Amino acid sequence: MKYFFIILLFSNYLFSQNKIIGSYNHSEKTFAIGDTIYQASHFSQGYARITDATFFGLIDSTNVLVIPVVYENMGFLKDGLIVVKKDKKSGYLDTSGNIIIPFIYDLADDFKNGIAIVQKNNKCGIIDKKGNQLSPLLYDHVDKFDNDQSGLARVSRAKKWGFINKTGKEIIPCIYQKANFFREGLALVTKENGTSGYLDATGKVIIPFAEYTRAGNFKDGKAEVHKGNTIFFINKLGETIK
Repeated sequence: MKYFFIILLFSNYLFSQNKIIGSYNHSEKTFAIGDTIYQASHFSQGYARITDATFFGLIDSTNVLVIPVVYENMGFLKDGLIVVKKDKKSGYLDTSGNIIIPFIYDLADDFKNGIAIVQKNNKCGIIDKKGNQLSPLLYDHVDKFDNDQSGLARVSRAKKWGFINKTGKEIIPCIYQKANFFREGLALVTKENGTSGYLDATGKVIIPFAEYTRAGNFKDGKAEVHKGNTIFFINKLGETIK
């Protein structure tokens, strides 16, 4: 029994030694561990990033260092995960420093609503919080979903544009030379032959393709279009507004 208590006390001692506690200066936004001073961010969701100007770590609201200052870059806590970079590769940690998604990506974005944009070998896609690929990494560019009013994300592949949904499905195929964000339920797209038209969020052509020399997004139910030197407005049925 005597040896049991000795082992228990020694285990508790090791645990306390592993918990690194510092002091946070709110006015100067610094965090000190002994004589070492780190720059600190503001607290968000009970955590703040700290850095020695080379590496990053994370502290909690009790001034405990929860993620060591060993990462080359660090995002913000979003959806319970933090994107970090180590050895030039990006992955995701939880707030205890556990690796949730391994360091396999060249670039990775913060999670939002359970989705993050990642890049590997110059190709992009989206993943969920378990690291599952919702879309294959085959796009040259993926926009954020909150950039668009439709709930879709604009993507490009082989210099052509389309849209995917949050499950990674390509709702509007990458066949357009240009594609604007959706505004008021319609997106202006341009074909390789230079004609432009307007699609809804299912990819259906709502306003037929025409040889506009210039066309704009819808605002307040109308869009400005140009044909040669003629400038006029159209409604959502493609009719000229007089």
